[in-house]
Amino acid sequence: MGFRKSTTCVGKTSGQPVTEYDSEYEAHDGAAHARLHYGQDLVPYPCGRCHCWHLAPRSRQTPSTTCGHCSGADGRPKAAYAT
Repeated sequence: MGFRKSTTCVGKTSGQPVTEYDSEYEAHDGAAHARLHYGQDLVPYPCGRCHCWHLAPRSRQTPSTTCGHCSGADGRPKAAYAT
């Protein structure tokens, strides 16, 4: 599995380096491992800072979709939220 502790990204609550994954698949595998062995409900998300994947508690994730019409200053599509 391609994971390691990040040298650039830290957890918002812990302040400790987060685990980074090379692919979405590996991040999903890491989330399944955390659920099975530690009872943690984590979801993968892509990081704009390091361009790897991290895990976050499902309760902290705000559901969104990618907007097909709007883009940010960086040219990437913006996220659209229900509210």
